[in-house]
Formats: sequence, C-alpha cells, structure tokens
Amino acid sequence: MVALINWFDSNYPTNIKYRLIMARQIRQFKNIRIWAHNRGLIQFGDVKSQVIKLNEEVGEINRAILKQDDKGFKDGIGDAIVVLVNLAAIGGTSAEECLAIAYDEIKDRKGSIKNGSFAKDE
Repeated sequence: MVALINWFDSNYPTNIKYRLIMARQIRQFKNIRIWAHNRGLIQFGDVKSQVIKLNEEVGEINRAILKQDDKGFKDGIGDAIVVLVNLAAIGGTSAEECLAIAYDEIKDRKGSIKNGSFAKDE
C-alpha cells in the first residue's frame, strides 16, 4: 500500500490528487448516509442521541491518546466522523455543507499557536 501511495504521489499532479481524494471523501460521506438510511437511523434517529454517541466517540479518542494507541486514535476519529455525518443528515443538512460553512468562517483568520492550539487574533 505504501508503494502505491508513493507511486501515486510521484506520478500525479497535486490538483489531480486533490480531486481524486475529494471525490473519494464525497463517496465515503454518501456511503455513510446510505448505510445509516438502510438501518433506519436517518429516518428514526434523533439529534440528541447522536450527540450522546458523539461524546462516546470523543471519549474513545481521549482514551487512545492517553494510551498512545494509534489504531484506536484513528478508529475513534473515524467513528466520530461517521456520527457527525449522521448527525448532520438527521438535522436536515450535510457534513459537506457544515464543513463549507466552517471553512468559510476560518479561512481568513489570523492568529498563532498557543499551548498547542490555534488561537485567533481578537
């Protein structure tokens, strides 16, 4: 797999790589929504339950960080993204729309790193 990624990185221009990655991510979000719909989560789930589920997943991420568990860290982030995609759908929007709104809000922010986190200028 690493060899394939290295070949891909050296043989495709950045803009094509970006487009392929974005297309894959959009398909993944769509697949998550289909999965959730097929199980009744979109139709019968509710935002409060999904927020509770999101907090559980964030707890898994915290545990993985404390245990320095790279696999658990990645799994926890992936699980949290799945919950966020479902939460957005249940709430009548999409993760893609939410990301676009968030990026538009932060794209021109100025600031600096303080205590390991970005702090925007006031």
